[in-house]
Amino acid sequence: MPDGQGTVLTFTDITDRQQQEAETREQAWAEARADSPRRSALGDRATLTATIWAFAAENATDPQLTPAVLARQHHISLRFLQSLFSDSGHTPASYIRDQRLTHAKALLQRGETVTRSALLSGFTNAETLSRAFRRRYGSTPSKFRP
Repeated sequence: MPDGQGTVLTFTDITDRQQQEAETREQAWAEARADSPRRSALGDRATLTATIWAFAAENATDPQLTPAVLARQHHISLRFLQSLFSDSGHTPASYIRDQRLTHAKALLQRGETVTRSALLSGFTNAETLSRAFRRRYGSTPSKFRP
């Protein structure tokens, strides 16, 4: 400017910071990919099914476990998960429910209350356990308590 006054602009080069953030993200993704089972790494259909069944049995007491979560956890579609289970005559939901019922029955036989058995087995409430229990075992859960 002719009178010597003006605005001074300064710029900060953020290229290094962006590069570092990109490297951090890539490293996190690489670790996640390394920890995740891949369909091709799991081998054949029988191996994949056994892996999924073991995971479902181990995590059945988690009330958040659903067929969709099970499929997502194993990096397969829900439809493919259903086809794996149909080979055995089960559905993913029925398998999870059977695992929960087996766990609840064991708790009831040890003297736990119906409500506590339901919650510890992954059911959202005692009524859901009671309905499923009656369908599977032909009697109410309270009759299984000592």
